[in-house]
Amino acid sequence: NGTSRTVTVNQVVTDRELIERSNRLEQVLAEGNFGEYCRQKADQTADQHSRFLWYFLKANFEENPQAEMLNLLGYHTEDIASKFKKYTESGKEVEVAAPAADPVEGLTDQMGGLSRTLDNNAVFDAIAAGNKLLNDQHQEAASANNSGSEKPSDNIPYRIRTGTDTEGLICEALLTRNLEAAVELCMEAGKTTEALILAMNGGSELLARVQYRFLKNSDSYLSNIISALVTEDWSGVVTQCTIDSWKEALVAALTHCQGQLPLLCERLGERLQIEAGGDVELARNAILCYVCAGSTERLVEAWNLQKPNGSFGDFVNGEPDKNNNSNRDLQELVEVAMLLQKALERQGRATNVTGKLADLLSQYASLLAAQGSLNSALTYVGNSTDPEMEELRERLYYALGHKTAAPVQQPQQNSYYQNGPRGSIPNQQQQPPSFNNPMFPTIGQAAKVKAWQ
Repeated sequence: NGTSRTVTVNQVVTDRELIERSNRLEQVLAEGNFGEYCRQKADQTADQHSRFLWYFLKANFEENPQAEMLNLLGYHTEDIASKFKKYTESGKEVEVAAPAADPVEGLTDQMGGLSRTLDNNAVFDAIAAGNKLLNDQHQEAASANNSGSEKPSDNIPYRIRTGTDTEGLICEALLTRNLEAAVELCMEAGKTTEALILAMNGGSELLARVQYRFLKNSDSYLSNIISALVTEDWSGVVTQCTIDSWKEALVAALTHCQGQLPLLCERLGERLQIEAGGDVELARNAILCYVCAGSTERLVEAWNLQKPNGSFGDFVNGEPDKNNNSNRDLQELVEVAMLLQKALERQGRATNVTGKLADLLSQYASLLAAQGSLNSALTYVGNSTDPEMEELRERLYYALGHKTAAPVQQPQQNSYYQNGPRGSIPNQQQQPPSFNNPMFPTIGQAAKVKAWQ
């Protein structure tokens, strides 16, 4: 009316569900009940893949994440042990007066059993078991001779033959202790079992060469698995298996590759994205691989590629998003990303926020700010030095009534922008007051820092 100088500003929230879920996420990140939160999220979704994803995230907060992930993939540790118990010595009943087994056949069975074992030293154990079998049978034969109960055929004389034929040359090499030559002759004659027995007595280098040749010349897919186990290099399995065997390849990586696990899981995820073709469900499994790898940035990238326009916001395919579906999807992705970040932090792994993840949090902060949740938005902007993030942080700071821009603090030990090694303690005399916020300083906390300075 021209007389009043008062301006009334009302805060209009158009997506209350987004704000409620955002507040719930902040509460969980502050209280630390991550596993329970993941379980609740899994139980609330009707989509099988999303349910699977949340349980994979929950596994990261368990005492043994790899075992939990194997269980989710259908390879429960106890069930597997029970399944193969009958093939191990502890699962076999002692046979009384059992007929003596042929030593060569016994060793062959041991070598064949390599495809059924999970022990990284399986090859050496199998060969050692074969050697023990030979020694046991020699002892039994000696005992039988002493008791006078030997069979007539046990003492049949045999002629030692040497000559230019294969067996003659092998025999001569053995008599003169030329083990390497004997092994080579056995391999050329196709006597792989004999070559392995001899190589066991010729040193680890000779044994390794025989193993390599044996596995290289085998055309069975099992030879690739055995080779990976012997060499402790599973990269070939991950890159060469058919893409529909992704689950089995992931099981192998989780079981055998602690040091290479992030790299191999990322590589498997990349293959799923590239080779899935039109199989959407197969491509979505790349996200599970990135969870196992602990690669939040790749997870965000894979998630975005599933969307028709590859982004989030107020529009979907150029049309207004009246139902806020894109906002819900953005909120879901932020929840997944932040829980994975927390899991990595607990495991002592670097969790720097850069690239796609930084873009995601910037977009999320802008969305929260548009809904009037300025304090929450500021926590996701954090201490990033990205120009756009700095501009957004400054705008939020002024919008909250502060006259100067928010100071950019060094990352705290519990910050998502942590750069230092886990467990390191900086000089306490040079640190600002500690905060309870699990992510970034809020406006009130920033004010404390300013006062402390």
